[in-house]
Amino acid sequence: MKIFYITAQIPWGKGKTFIIDEILAVKEAGAKLLIIPRNPTKEVFHQGAQVLLENAVWLPLVNPKMIGIFFISLVIKPHLWKVLIVR
Repeated sequence: MKIFYITAQIPWGKGKTFIIDEILAVKEAGAKLLIIPRNPTKEVFHQGAQVLLENAVWLPLVNPKMIGIFFISLVIKPHLWKVLIVR
C-alpha cells in the first residue's frame, strides 16, 4: 500500500507533532510513504521524525523549477489562461 501525506512542515519544523506517531505507525505496518511538507524548514526539530526523512521530499513552497513549469504549461495549454483571468 502507498500512502501520501501532505503536511505543514513534518518531518521538518515544529508544528503538528501528533502526526509523527501516526506516520511512524503506518510506516511500521509496511506501507510505502511519500511525505511532502507545504513549507518545510531547514532542520528537523523532533528527533522521532528523523527516520521519516527517507520518505520525505524537501521543496520550498515556490521554487524556480515550479515557476518554469507553470509558464511552460501556460504556453502548451492555452486554456489555462481562462483560470487566471478574473472577470
